[in-house]
Amino acid sequence: MVALNSGDEIKRTQELEESKQLLAAQREMYSTAKRLDCANAFVCFAVPLCVTLAQLAFPIPPGALIAVWLLTMAAGLVFPGLSAGLVKNAAQVQQAFDSKVFGVPFENAHLCRRDVDRYADRYYARCERKDMDPGLDGWYSADLSGIEAGEAVARCQRQNAEWTRRLLWRSVGGEVVAAVAFGALLGSLVAYLSVDPLSLTFLLSIAEWIIQRVARCLSALQKVGSLSASMSFDLSSGENIERVQNAIYEYRSSSYITSDFMYRLFKGADDMATSRD
Repeated sequence: MVALNSGDEIKRTQELEESKQLLAAQREMYSTAKRLDCANAFVCFAVPLCVTLAQLAFPIPPGALIAVWLLTMAAGLVFPGLSAGLVKNAAQVQQAFDSKVFGVPFENAHLCRRDVDRYADRYYARCERKDMDPGLDGWYSADLSGIEAGEAVARCQRQNAEWTRRLLWRSVGGEVVAAVAFGALLGSLVAYLSVDPLSLTFLLSIAEWIIQRVARCLSALQKVGSLSASMSFDLSSGENIERVQNAIYEYRSSSYITSDFMYRLFKGADDMATSRD
């Protein structure tokens, strides 16, 4: 029988330096994955878009088009795999943090101590360089004082799930609206200039990139839907706590990553909304 931590024990454990080390490492892993995603978007979307717009104005040498095509192919093969690997590692480190804080040996709570130390050091150095608060205090801000073990863990999981739901719907909604608006504008421009779409070398690759991004959004929404469904059970039991945690891990390890801008912009409001139980 696993002895779950009480609310007071969760509050104490999450403030330990070794617990914050795990949080710092997973944040840096996610941040690195986001930078790789941005690099992939620049090479596979922004560059082909610029080439397409340039083609509307003047002809581009075939050699230059081939070079851009090879660049986008290489980036499309390398960057997503690197990013997905970092996201999975970050999810496992976060799972290890929850396992330690909740007092439950969750599955997938794997970590390489050397990687944790390396990424945590990078995170702390970046915060110091930018004179930025690491933001690792009071990770679970729900009211846990005097709360019994099972209910305390359930409150943390509910806060986690609600925060995830709010952030994801906001991010996905923004991306879908932007994709539809961009597609309409580009299509209107091509039609206005009476250009044969087949003559635009990268038009289809741009559309493919957008469709893949939207598909990742929908996949993430499906996982959050599974997480919401798992919250309908009695979370104070050990079995259901592990079931919810597995659903949380499935979302955390998904390839869709929300932007830091959206996270920081609504962090205060989300924290206030999800800390009330």
